[in-house]
Amino acid sequence: MSAKSQVRFFQKMEQLSNQYTSLAADNATIALADLSLLDDLHPEEKLPALFAANLSSAEMHKLANFSYKKRYAEWLGGRLAAKYGLELFRKKTKQTPLAPNTFSILADEHGRPYLETEFSTPLSISISHSKGYAAAYVSPRQSCGIDIQQVTSKMLNVAEKFTTETEKSLFRDSEKHLLTLTIIWVAKEAVKKSLLHDQPITFTGTKVVKVEPTGAGAWKLHCDVTGNCHSSTTVKIATFNDFVIGCTEGQPHA
Repeated sequence: MSAKSQVRFFQKMEQLSNQYTSLAADNATIALADLSLLDDLHPEEKLPALFAANLSSAEMHKLANFSYKKRYAEWLGGRLAAKYGLELFRKKTKQTPLAPNTFSILADEHGRPYLETEFSTPLSISISHSKGYAAAYVSPRQSCGIDIQQVTSKMLNVAEKFTTETEKSLFRDSEKHLLTLTIIWVAKEAVKKSLLHDQPITFTGTKVVKVEPTGAGAWKLHCDVTGNCHSSTTVKIATFNDFVIGCTEGQPHA
């Protein structure tokens, strides 16, 4: 993979991330990566220098465990997006930049990303990927969740497992049925990652109670959340191309 192609990946990530900053809450950041720009990478080959410079030795070791090309690109793209999100966070909060290969983003027993080393501000991280894109969210709050999902007819096959007629009726444009289903899916996945990641409840733990359009292709979904502790949260949703992306946050760090 040429140096020019590597630079193009980071340029496109900056461009995409700038387009969706409105999804991030105060002091939080969002990053989006186009995984199609990693098509020339192969797990059996040496990782190009610009990408390797963004990974710690622990992350390089983890990446080496992936032999399936698609999973290799998803994991790498997700980590690069999260590292970029952390860079944006430090700029946003006027902190000294850190070399991205000096810290690791690993996964806990629930598969949830976490920072291996302590930052001056405790942070939570969420990563998602779907059909050629990776997305990451970085927040100073105790928990956060991000989900990205392509709008496809597959949603029709599983709709009854994750939503209700009452939730669907909250949307004004009932003709866009697949989009409605995908928005609800994304919202509940984001909430699961943020507030229910360590609990056995899946979609049944979240109920959409209000839908608020906030612009062209953008909404706020107000949700009730059950589980170990009843709460409520808001998920910010936006569309781009034929994808839906959503972000939410939990309680602030003490």
